[in-house]
Amino acid sequence: MPSKDHFSSNLSQLRRFGHNRIADHLEGLELPDGLLHEAGEDLNINLGHSLFYQGSAAAYSDHQVAQYLGKPSRFYVQPPMFGSVYLNREEELYQKVFEKFGATDNEQANSLEDLDAGYLLSFGVGMGLHLPRLIEALDFRDLIVVEQFWEFLALSMTVQDWTPIFEELDRRSGAIHFIVDGDSVTLANAAFKALRGRQFGLIDGSYGFQHYRSPVLDKAHDLFRDMLPSLAMSEGFFDDECVMFRHARANLAQHDFSMFDDLDSDSPLSGKPFFIVGSGPSVDQSLEAIKANQDNAVIMSAGTGLGVLLRAGIKPHIHCETENLPIVYKAVQSHKEGGHDFSGIHLIASPTVDPRIPAEFDHVSFVFRQSLTSSLLFCGKHKALDTGATVANFACRIAMGMRAGRIYLFGVDLGAITKEKHHSVDSTYLRSKDSFWQSGLGMLPMDQEVPGNFREKVYSNALFMFTRIFFHNLIAQNPATRFFNCSDGAKIEGAIPLQPTLVRLADSDSSIVSLVAEMHEALTNYRAGDYPIPETVCHYRQAVERWHNNFQKIRKGDFFSFYNDLRDVLDEKDDVYQAAAQALNSGTVLLMVQFGYFYLRRLSQDKRQAFLTYFYQIFDEQVQGMLTDFEELLQDA
Repeated sequence: MPSKDHFSSNLSQLRRFGHNRIADHLEGLELPDGLLHEAGEDLNINLGHSLFYQGSAAAYSDHQVAQYLGKPSRFYVQPPMFGSVYLNREEELYQKVFEKFGATDNEQANSLEDLDAGYLLSFGVGMGLHLPRLIEALDFRDLIVVEQFWEFLALSMTVQDWTPIFEELDRRSGAIHFIVDGDSVTLANAAFKALRGRQFGLIDGSYGFQHYRSPVLDKAHDLFRDMLPSLAMSEGFFDDECVMFRHARANLAQHDFSMFDDLDSDSPLSGKPFFIVGSGPSVDQSLEAIKANQDNAVIMSAGTGLGVLLRAGIKPHIHCETENLPIVYKAVQSHKEGGHDFSGIHLIASPTVDPRIPAEFDHVSFVFRQSLTSSLLFCGKHKALDTGATVANFACRIAMGMRAGRIYLFGVDLGAITKEKHHSVDSTYLRSKDSFWQSGLGMLPMDQEVPGNFREKVYSNALFMFTRIFFHNLIAQNPATRFFNCSDGAKIEGAIPLQPTLVRLADSDSSIVSLVAEMHEALTNYRAGDYPIPETVCHYRQAVERWHNNFQKIRKGDFFSFYNDLRDVLDEKDDVYQAAAQALNSGTVLLMVQFGYFYLRRLSQDKRQAFLTYFYQIFDEQVQGMLTDFEELLQDA
């Protein structure tokens, strides 16, 4: 029953478990008179014109949970795909398992009898009476509560004692995540982020529950469902981190460059329109509009968008690169060999790109990207920026750092009208005779239908949806900047759909070329060899060795004891060197563990112990191989 004691006790529990911001907000909230409807023992929410629940809240929750448990909604990790240039180490482990115990198919992947999982995600809390029932019935660790109304959460804290909820999840080595906001995009993105937290290795079989429906929650739920295929994607790979460490040391030592940090509001380019040009299929229909406005906007090519523009006779003011593969250098070099002039193009890139690329440009700026090993070790006084997963994200974030007034996206399709055409006909992808380029550098298949920008549906994939999440967040966090999506691809929430033929900019009162040059001069400039690369190698080596020593202490018994110990190792970030050790190892380690959890539960009980014994053995071998390769990397540093 309602009780001020419940509310006061629940505020204490919120603070006990680290939710001080939530507790402070609820404590300062005044509930509308009459919001709680009481009819004897029956409770409900009074909306003024009607009651929220059909019948009482308790009866509604009991019936809803009973129906759900008959056929729970769960999301599953899919069998691994082979052939990625980033996953050689992980694929070796997957292949050994399949050879010994057999491969899994999609039918096996999308069904599961085991009730345990990392998460339960509840869209809506209402009075929250469904939550204890779900916790009692299902063995998950983390509860994610997504709610649009603070008043509903406060009411729930009034009508029931949350102490058993907190303590039971704590006993399971879990926690509660509260996400409260009135914006659908914010809710969906925050839910996605929460699912990539401490229980990320256990996301297979996690639960999704819709407690009530509303326009805001329904849209958040739909957006979240679009994101699901990218949920299991790693944010880093060991071998990739090693390549980027080597490249960053070389780039910072060998080239003249400036270091890009976010500019002040009086930036030379402040308030200017920016064109971000990718190489999605629809850019072919945008080139005339870009050319007509090229003197009145800052034109930024993103990755392979460079070749598309140059072949159309358009020279971008700024070119952005983030990929570290040698094949990207060959593509850049081929543009010069094809007679295209790079003079006046300002390269803004991650220092992790192939060290041969900066030498092709007259003006170079580097940007440290968040979470990379090289950024943690080498950024010094400069700030590492959150630049997203792809070069289109990167270019857009840099434009924001230059204080763009408006941003227009061309060829940033994040999908395609037809599954087969993944890039522009004039992009390196489709012009190259190299099968790897033609495959989109091994890109994931376009097998996901998502809402289109100019049409009802387009085809997309997990990486593009991961890219879209970044755009959603960037746009939501920068309401003063207007975003226009001129691409005939996936819809991006917050970006106004605008056909390229309708883009007509006013004449610029200053030369864009001159303003870009001024921007370059405003940055911190370094001559080759002058950048103060911190003497980090010794400390870095010690941190990685400490990481591996801690890893060897992990219990290799039941899977959950193993996972708890592993998470303790992965969560240790006492200083920048330990954080770098985590960035180096955690992505690859978690992918292998995520696979182990997925595969274990598709086996019959009589095979599980044999699998675990074998999995621990080959997992240890891979991690030991990572240490050996790391030591070789530092010998060359």
